Amino acid sequence: MLVASNITKKYHKKVINNFSYSFDKGKIYSIVGPSGSGKSTLLSILSGTYKRYDGEVFYNGISLKESKNYTLLKVGYVYQSFQLLGNLTAYENVILPLEMINEDIDKEKYKIITLFKYFNVEHLMNNKVKDLSGGEQQRISIIRALLKRPDILLLDEPTS
Repeated sequence: MLVASNITKKYHKKVINNFSYSFDKGKIYSIVGPSGSGKSTLLSILSGTYKRYDGEVFYNGISLKESKNYTLLKVGYVYQSFQLLGNLTAYENVILPLEMINEDIDKEKYKIITLFKYFNVEHLMNNKVKDLSGGEQQRISIIRALLKRPDILLLDEPTS
């Protein structure tokens, strides 16, 4: 379970004000609002990638501000801008998080290839990401997020 408690975040103005919610396992949630209303900021906080905010977020009772491996081990995050490294191939971008947690890449090859096939981008595995279309980059980002079998999958602007 993911629990947000009294989350407040300010830049030049408050974009999130005293947000609290409990997200249950196995459910799908949507965050809607106008541009600039804090949706991406909230996702960054819930993913554990952003730690400068007031309030607390807990994953299974552990504070994200104190957890070191939550983002790498528990969350698959498809960023609005995909966060891919243009000079790396699609395959290299996908395995990068696995390398960061010292996962045996050879052990995951079948799953990697299966995901590339499922998303119809197997033929792009060795192409540099900078040479791919936006839709192709989005699928590579989704593969990267799914590969580590996350407990939580966050999608920022998934239909853009």
